[in-house]
Amino acid sequence: MFVSTFRSRPLIRLRIGAVRSSSTSTAAGSASPVPHGRSTTTSTRLSQRSSKLLASSPSTFPRLPAAIDAGHDALLWLRDVACGKSSEHAAPVERLRAGADFSRVFLIGDSSGGNLVHLVAARAGEDSRPGTLLHPVRLAGGILLHPGFAREQKSRSEVENPPSLFLTPEMIDKLLALGLPLGATKDSPYTSPELAANAVAHLRMPPMLLMVAEKDLLHDPQVDYGKAMVNEGKAVKTVVSRGNVAHIFYLNFFAVKSDNLTEERTTELVQTVRSFIDQH
Repeated sequence: MFVSTFRSRPLIRLRIGAVRSSSTSTAAGSASPVPHGRSTTTSTRLSQRSSKLLASSPSTFPRLPAAIDAGHDALLWLRDVACGKSSEHAAPVERLRAGADFSRVFLIGDSSGGNLVHLVAARAGEDSRPGTLLHPVRLAGGILLHPGFAREQKSRSEVENPPSLFLTPEMIDKLLALGLPLGATKDSPYTSPELAANAVAHLRMPPMLLMVAEKDLLHDPQVDYGKAMVNEGKAVKTVVSRGNVAHIFYLNFFAVKSDNLTEERTTELVQTVRSFIDQH
């Protein structure tokens, strides 16, 4: 979780995805196709001129829904900080309590972390049990970067797009088998774009930004998720990075530095995310 000064009053971004080592950014954990420890400059660019506060979560989780529980617990912790109920008095927590705008909390995650953005937002929208209401915390938006939506029947993009550095067909099958609940398949609300959208049809969901790469193996189910959400009356903006860029291309540090197209698309992605946050 980071406090970022995109506006004069800091807003809050809760980042969900695999842990990646960096001197300037850290993320909460999930079962993600991205290897741990891979450095990136993208989170740094998103957080330039920002103060940061980390709410640490374990780097690995058991099967879903454990990661959803952890993400929701982080929101409850933010609520307690906002209400002055947190027992923590470390300087970063006090700075967060004093200066953050708890009415503008954003969830952001890449790969399977993108699925968690949807799932944690849904949990927040459905949970009305005593002690779990988030007020004064308000989810202002969710940002899904190349989420891991898939079905048992492979999509055209899975068949026709080539494997990439960060994602192969074998990785999709193996990692989803490890992360889904025992007995669950890809045709579940955790990963099926249509079932995920249908499961939140009756819930209040925040506006979503969906980022897709043209050559991502999961391009088609990602786009289908955006369409299914819009069909359910949800506010989802889908932006496709065009050209020969694949799953989470922006994390390939060497390509960002040496390939003009990758650098351009990474810059566009960062600008799109910043614009979405500024608008909400």
